[in-house]
Amino acid sequence: MTDKENNRLIYAEISFCDYFTDIDYEKIIDKKYLPINFDAKKGNSTQKKKHEEFMKKEGK
Repeated sequence: MTDKENNRLIYAEISFCDYFTDIDYEKIIDKKYLPINFDAKKGNSTQKKKHEEFMKKEGK
């Protein structure tokens, strides 16, 4: 990503497991720098889907 006004490159990396992060990333990364519809909050749709798949696999 670039910030043409200030002539700089912007790089951010969010690493998380279990399909969510407990870090309040929106406080430190402006939404305009996140991918469109990015959601790594607890209970997001990807986390729910993976949990359901796991429970089904485990027979629960």
